Amino acid sequence: MKYIYATIVLTILVMCNGGNRTTETAKTTKQQSVAEKSEAIPVADWVKVKCEHLCDDEKGKFPSRETLKEHLGDEFYDLVKREQNDSIFIAFNFIKDCCMDFTGTASIREDTLLLTFLPAIDSSRCDCLCDYRMHYRINKKGEKWSVIKPVYKTRSL
Repeated sequence: MKYIYATIVLTILVMCNGGNRTTETAKTTKQQSVAEKSEAIPVADWVKVKCEHLCDDEKGKFPSRETLKEHLGDEFYDLVKREQNDSIFIAFNFIKDCCMDFTGTASIREDTLLLTFLPAIDSSRCDCLCDYRMHYRINKKGEKWSVIKPVYKTRSL
């Protein structure tokens, strides 16, 4: 009887906390998942993409009020381009819901390099805002663009 009562209580607690990511187990699992996904992912033989979380909910590090006031609603901000050897490194920041993971692709349309970023397939959301930084490493061979344009896409269900 004790086991049945304990199982029912545990089930109710788990169900009540299911959407809340404040449990240590959920945080640890999420951090491991983010660490695994934060490696640069080749999306073609000429580009690699990585998403960096600039927030840390355990340490209470979130975008400042000034950053939110200035950039909330912007598709992206702080675009940086750097060339090194045979590669071009492009990074930009954006603000979205916390706890998300992002992936990206790159394509060329006419004279524009489109850097598309979107939520990863298994990405979930938390009830706070976080800033992220997308990193693209692009092989310069065959560079045929003069404009760089980051594009955010939502993932359809």
